[in-house]
Order: sequence, then C-alpha cells, then structure tokens
Amino acid sequence: MKYFTNKPLILGLLILIFIIPLSEISTIVLERQNNLQAVKQDIANTYTGEQTLAGPWLIVDYKLEGEDSSWKYFDTRPKVEIKTPWQKQYRAWQRPLNLALQSNLDVSSKSRGIYEVPVYLSHNQLDANFNIDPLFTSMKKANAKLSLERAFIAFELSDQRGLQAPPIVQIMGKTVEAKPGLPYAGAKDGFYFPVPLQTLKSSKSIEVSIDFKLRGTNAIELSPSGNENQLTVLANWPHPKFTGAYLPDNSEISDHDTSASWSISSFATGLEMKPFIGKPSVIPDWQSPGVARMEIFEPVNIYTLNLRATKYGMLFVILSFAGFYMFELIQKQNLHPIQYGLIGLALSVFFLLLLSSSEVLGFTLAYSLATLSCIGLISFYIAGKIGRHAALRLSALLLILYSSVFIILRLEDRALLVGSVLIFIVLASVMIITRKMDWYVLSSSAKNSLAKTANY
Repeated sequence: MKYFTNKPLILGLLILIFIIPLSEISTIVLERQNNLQAVKQDIANTYTGEQTLAGPWLIVDYKLEGEDSSWKYFDTRPKVEIKTPWQKQYRAWQRPLNLALQSNLDVSSKSRGIYEVPVYLSHNQLDANFNIDPLFTSMKKANAKLSLERAFIAFELSDQRGLQAPPIVQIMGKTVEAKPGLPYAGAKDGFYFPVPLQTLKSSKSIEVSIDFKLRGTNAIELSPSGNENQLTVLANWPHPKFTGAYLPDNSEISDHDTSASWSISSFATGLEMKPFIGKPSVIPDWQSPGVARMEIFEPVNIYTLNLRATKYGMLFVILSFAGFYMFELIQKQNLHPIQYGLIGLALSVFFLLLLSSSEVLGFTLAYSLATLSCIGLISFYIAGKIGRHAALRLSALLLILYSSVFIILRLEDRALLVGSVLIFIVLASVMIITRKMDWYVLSSSAKNSLAKTANY
C-alpha cells in the first residue's frame, strides 16, 4: 500500500493536467475579447470613429496684377519700352493669434448583442482671434495690384459623419452659414464658412465663435492651430487616458467625471505665426501632433477580469488541493485521487461559469453566483466523505480564497503586490500550523487508516 506515500506525486500530476482546461478557458476568453474589438471596429465603421479636431485657419484667395517692362532696341530708331501685363493666383493661410476650445463629452454606450461599446457626443465651443495685419503685409507686393477674391475659415475633422447638425458660426458677432467639406484638395473631412471681404479689409482682427456637436468613439484629439491655445476637455467618464503629445496642465478625476486643461503656445508646437503664401493647390504643413488626446479608457472590463481570473486558476487548484491534503493529514481522512480530480474539475468549471454569466450579469454578480455554486457543489460532494461540519470548515476556507482573489482582480496597479502578500500569508500559515508536525507519524497513520478502509 504505497498509495499515500505517492499521493503528493499523484496530486502534482493532477495539478499539471488541469493546466489543459484552464488554458482552453483562457483561449475562449481571448476569443470573446477579440469579438468585442471587432464590434468596436464595426461600430466605428457604421457610427463614427475617433475624432481629431484641427484648425481653424483663415484662408484668403487673392490675385496680384502688374506689368513687366522691357526695352527693345532698333538699328535705325530709338529704343522702345514694352510693357507686358501679368497676373498670378495665390492662396494665403493665417493661423489664429489666440484660440480657446472646450469639449464637453457626454459618454454613453452602443450595444451589439451582448457587447457594449462606449461612444460620446461632444459639445464643442471654439473662440479664435485672427490678426489681419501680418496677413496683408505678406500678401502685398511692390508695383502689383492686390485683388481679394474670396476668404473663408476652415476647420478639419477626422470623420465628417460625426457632425449631427450644421455648426453655429459667428464672425464679429454676426451669424454666417457653415458649409460641409473643405474647399481644397487633399484635405480631411471638416467644414468651412465664408468671411466677408469687406470685414477682412476694414478690420485689424477677426473674432470667430464656433459652436458644434460631434459624435465619436474611443477617443477625442485636439490639434489646435493658435499661437496661444487654451484647451479644456470635460467628460462624464471616470477613467480617462491621456495619450497626446502633451499631458494636461491640470486634471481632476472623480468617481463620475473628468476635467482636464492644457495651455500650449506655438513655442511648444514649433509652428510659426508667419502667414503661409503659396499656390492655391499647396497646403502648408501646419498639422501639429495630437496636442491633447483623451481616450475613453476601460481599465478593467469583464474580459480583462476574466483573463486575470484564469491566470489565477492554478493558484485556485494548488491552494485548494493543499488545503484538502492538509485536512487529510490532520483529521486522518482519506480522499481518493478521483475525488481530487472531480474537485479540480469543479474549480475549472468555475471560470467557464464566470465568463458566460459575466457577459450577461456583470462581473461582480457573476463572480458571486459562480463562487457560491462551485463551493456549494464541492461542499455537498465531500460532506458524504468527511462529514458536514468538516465540509463547512473547508468551504469557509474556499470562500476566503475566492473573496481574496476577487479583491485582487478589482485592483489595477497593486494587484501583483496584494497577490504576492496573499500567497506569502497562506504559505506562512501552513508552515506555522505544521511546524511541530511529525510527517512520518502522520503518513504512517494515514497509511494504516487507508489499509483498514480497503480491508473493510
């Protein structure tokens, strides 16, 4: 009867075998997580994707007219001056001197089957001031007549579909009509609105106010064009992730809301204030990197939690088997390897129950129900062998284990620390309890008990 002598080896082999079902469950979790990513992409394709707001720019199309003089010489008569008229088309781009942009994000969710994806509706208020003097100084040319043809202000978006309604635009306090798209080649989506030429000629500066609503998913990015930029993002979302070129100067994050602000000058973005003059087909390289970007981050979704839980699967099995084995030695009870195997299967099925039910009920409720179901099943199963009171004591230990792991799963940055401390406490408890234990006597006693049971 070498059964009990070899029992630790048998239990170790069982633990290694349970790596297979736990790995398969991890694969299922990853597949469901990939399905969620596919749903996010599908919603972005059919609803609206991430939004990048860039601009605004004051753009002026103008014409210069003049005459070139040349002299023609003759052998028999005096030289003659020949004047050749010319005209050239140009486009001037001017960045705002000061810009203030505030985006208020109302975050909600879109559902596809059992999957939910966060989306937002942003209410954006933009105020900009353009200095006209540098613009006219750059456009003028000696001995040439300047003729303004049209002027407009353009604002770029990354996804035109996000505009729910025409933007409300005011120039110098007067409302003007915005038009969809951008009137120059190679541009992204966006909108523009005309600037009256008379306003351009008679003003030293132009003040613009734009109010518009924009839908989006996953993130919003602000790439303003001003010489001095004041940016603010407010959202009813408690888990922002700032991934732009610049972190916020100030941010406040509560249990329900987020507010962040940036104050950035052209010295930081590296963009010159000097107007750009070129052919109408040329677009200046004024696109600053994503200055302010906020992602609607989900730090711990159900699939992240399920994946973490399965990573603790071996810890569940090892600690549970160790607890039952210690109970055998101390209480002189004997559990067959098949019984250990069924207990291990119940522990493995826990993770499958957790995954399937958390997609419908949410992680906390699903974890509670799966825990009670599995512990109840194991308690009922072993009670017939070791007695009801002993089964209840082991069930209490399992409940403490499941509760401790649940706390670890809900943590983010300190999960590894708490998990390490938990394992140390369990190991220390076992060592303290068994520090005076004579393993040879216990093993011999358990072996004799098992022999009597077999003879009976």
